[in-house]
Amino acid sequence: MFLKSTTSRLLALCALFAATLTSQALPNGADSCDVGGIVSGHGTSKFSGTGGYAINVKPKDITKGNFDISLSGSQFEGILIYVVDANQKRFGTFTAPQDLQFKPCSGGAQTTLTHKNSNLKDPSKLVMPWSSGGSAQGSVTIQAVVVTTDQRSYYTLKQTFDLASGQGATGAVADTTTTTNVNAISQFFENYTLFAVIIGIATFLYAFGAGMEALLRRQQRKAKQYAKDVTNGFAR
Repeated sequence: MFLKSTTSRLLALCALFAATLTSQALPNGADSCDVGGIVSGHGTSKFSGTGGYAINVKPKDITKGNFDISLSGSQFEGILIYVVDANQKRFGTFTAPQDLQFKPCSGGAQTTLTHKNSNLKDPSKLVMPWSSGGSAQGSVTIQAVVVTTDQRSYYTLKQTFDLASGQGATGAVADTTTTTNVNAISQFFENYTLFAVIIGIATFLYAFGAGMEALLRRQQRKAKQYAKDVTNGFAR
């Protein structure tokens, strides 16, 4: 009975552990500094296009190079966003709003933003102030990854705009450099490998517990028979 109860507890703990691991997003921000590196944390994107998301830029003070960057679209959980110049070097500085934080990356301590928790975020309430640091000229490109509420699905976005005029600052195009065609079978194994491992461990523990329980019962029967034989011997 003890082993059976213990095995049940182990199975319950394994199930809880599996559920926690398979549903947990990256709560402390993106694990990569680059849009292309997001694959290591979330697998290959299931979706093509922008998913209805858009990057918008509102000029705040063009003479000082100040802009408000925002997103439009449905709620999301995670984000990685930064701005690069024509040489693909990070450029400018952000001011981190609530639920976002700076991610130490190349170009400076405030060039890159990411989420600091896995709470749902409303794009309509999220403004990311960004500054070029002065009256810079030319075009820059905002690169971003938005992780959806599915947690393992994301969209990569790009938006280029001119620093002198702010033109081209509405909407977003899909990052066509990202592969979005995924084999359904490989995606299934990618999503549920950890869960399968936990189930395997739970099955092993159950089998081990059942075997030990059967062995204990056999020993108990032998002990009872031995005690009975001893009692009968004294009775004679």
